[in-house]
Amino acid sequence: MSKRKRLFWSAAVGVFLLAALFYFFRIKSFSFQKYCHHIFQAEAAVDTISLHYTLANPKDYGIHTYEVTLPFYNKEAQKEHYAKAENYLNGLKRFENGSLSKEDAYTHMLLSKALQHELKGSRFFYFQEVFSPSCGAQTQLPILMAEYTFRSKQDVEDYLSLLSQTDSYFKSLISFEEEKVKRGYGMPDYSLAKVITQCHTLITRKSLENNSHFLQTTFRERMSQCVSSKILSKEDADAYLVQNDRILLETVLPAYENLAVLLARFQSAGKNENGLCFYKDGKEYYQWLFYKNTGSSVSPQTAYEDLCKNYYESLHKLSDDLTKFHEDTTLSEEDLSYFPLNDPDQILSNLLGQMTDDFPQDALSTITLQATVKEVSASMQEYTAPAYYLTPPIDDNSSNVIYINPKSTPAGLSLYTTLAHEGYPGHLYQTTYYQAHQQKEKISPIRHILNYGGYVEGWALYTELNSYDYASCLYRDSEKKEACALLCDIFRQERCSQLAMLSLLDIGIHYYGFTFDRAFEILSAYGVNDRAQARDIYEYIVEEPTNYPKYYWGYLEILSLKKEAQHLWGSSYCDYRFHQFFLQSGPSDFDSLKIRLHKLK
Repeated sequence: MSKRKRLFWSAAVGVFLLAALFYFFRIKSFSFQKYCHHIFQAEAAVDTISLHYTLANPKDYGIHTYEVTLPFYNKEAQKEHYAKAENYLNGLKRFENGSLSKEDAYTHMLLSKALQHELKGSRFFYFQEVFSPSCGAQTQLPILMAEYTFRSKQDVEDYLSLLSQTDSYFKSLISFEEEKVKRGYGMPDYSLAKVITQCHTLITRKSLENNSHFLQTTFRERMSQCVSSKILSKEDADAYLVQNDRILLETVLPAYENLAVLLARFQSAGKNENGLCFYKDGKEYYQWLFYKNTGSSVSPQTAYEDLCKNYYESLHKLSDDLTKFHEDTTLSEEDLSYFPLNDPDQILSNLLGQMTDDFPQDALSTITLQATVKEVSASMQEYTAPAYYLTPPIDDNSSNVIYINPKSTPAGLSLYTTLAHEGYPGHLYQTTYYQAHQQKEKISPIRHILNYGGYVEGWALYTELNSYDYASCLYRDSEKKEACALLCDIFRQERCSQLAMLSLLDIGIHYYGFTFDRAFEILSAYGVNDRAQARDIYEYIVEEPTNYPKYYWGYLEILSLKKEAQHLWGSSYCDYRFHQFFLQSGPSDFDSLKIRLHKLK
C-alpha cells in the first residue's frame, strides 16, 4: 500500500473511531436521560400536591393519568419508598463507566449521593415530626391549598377532591404519630400544646360562617379569574363556590377539631423535652440531618468550632462599627428610622436594577420576572415565617408569589432585605434562572426534585446580606451617605452574629446536649435577658433541628466556595462569573460543587 493510501486509510479509521465514540457517548447519555426521566415521572406523581406544584403541564412530561391523593402515610408505602430508592441506586450503576456527557455525569453524581444518603436515613425514620408547630401538615396544607393554581377545570376538581380528604389524611398521620410515641419519640408537651391551639385557630366556624376564612376568599378570587379567562362558566364557578364552602364546613373544620382531640391523647407521652442527643442514636441522626439539610459534609464538631470563630469575628466587626457610629453625630433619631422605600413593588424594582452588574441575566432574556407580593392571612401570622416564596412549577415560572408576614417583618430596611432574600437576587431569581438554564441546556428535570436546603437558603441569605450594600446606595444623594452606609453595615453584622449564635445553639442543643439553662446563659450574654423570649427560641430550635445552620452554614459554605474560585481563577475572577457558575450548577451539595468548580479550571 502506498504511503498516500496508508495515510488516507489511517485518517478514515480515525474519523470512524471518533464517530463511533461520539455515537456511543450519545447513546449512553440518551439512555441515562431516559432512566432519569422514568424516576422523575414516578416521583413527581407520588401525590397530587407534589405533582401540581412541580409541573403545570404533566402531559408534556409523559404523565397522563394520576391518582388524586394527598401524601397519606402507611407502613407499606414507606417500605416501598426505601425499596424504590435502592432499586434506583442499583439502576444507576449501569452508567458508572464515565461515558456520560459532562452535565449528565454531574446529575449522576448528585442522584447517587442523594439516594445513598436517603437509604442511610431509613434507620432514623421515626425521628421526623409531621406535626411540627412551625411547618407541620396542619399549617402547610391550608397554605398550599390557598395557592393551588387553577389552570383547568380538572385542577378545580382535583382541589376539591384533595380538600375532602383532609380528615383521612390527618388520621393517617396520627397513626404515624402513634408509632412514634410507642418507640419513645413523641413530641414534647409544649410542642403538642402549640399544635392543638393551631387546630382550634387555623380554621373556625365563625370565620367560615362569615365567609371570611382565607380558604374561602382565595377560592373566590380564583373562581373569578377562571370565569374571566373562560376556564369556567359562571354557572360552574358558582356551583364550585357552594361545594368549597360545604367541604370546608362539613369536612375540613371537623377534621381539625378531631385532630386536636386525637393529639390531646399524647399529652405526657413525650419522653424528651430537650435536644436530639438525649434520644438513643440521636447524635447520629443529627449528623445525618445536618448533611441532608445543609448539603455540607463537615461534621457538627468542626462546624461548631468554625461557627465560634465566625461569631466572635462578627461581634468584633459589630463593635468596631458601633464605635465609629457613636463618634459620628450626623444622624438624628429620625434618620435612624427613615428608609427611602417602603412599597414592595418599588423595592423589588430597585433590587432588580441594582443587581444587574453582579448577577447574570443571560438565561432570563426571554422571561419577565414578575412577582406578586401578598400579606400572610391574619389567622396564619402567628404560625408562619416572616416571609416565604412559593416555588413555581418547573415548566411555568410566569407566576411568582412572595408572602410577607406583617407581624414579624416591619417596613423599611427589614422589608428591603427580606425581599432581597425572597425575591431578587434571592429565591425567585435563583429559581427562575436555573429553570431557564435547565430548559435551555436540556438538563434532566430530576434535578428539581433533589432537595438541597443549604444551597437554596444559603444563597438567599448570601444575597440578603449583600443587599445591605444596595440599601446604602439609596442614600447616595444625602450628605449623610457614609453614616448611613455604616448604619447598614451595623445591621448586617448584627444579623450575622445573631445567626451564628443561633446556629451554635442548634448544634449545642442537639449534638452536645445543652439544656434550657445553658442556652439561656448564652442568650443572656448576647443580650436576650427575658426568660420567656429565650424559652421561645429554645423550643423552636428543639422543634426544628438544623434549621438555622441550613441558612447560615449554607451561607458560609458559599463564601468558602467563592474563596476557592478566587484562588483557582486568579485575575479572571469576578463576582458575576462566580454567581453564574453557582446558579448554572443548580441545587447541589457543596462537595459536588467543589468538584465541579475544579473541573472548570
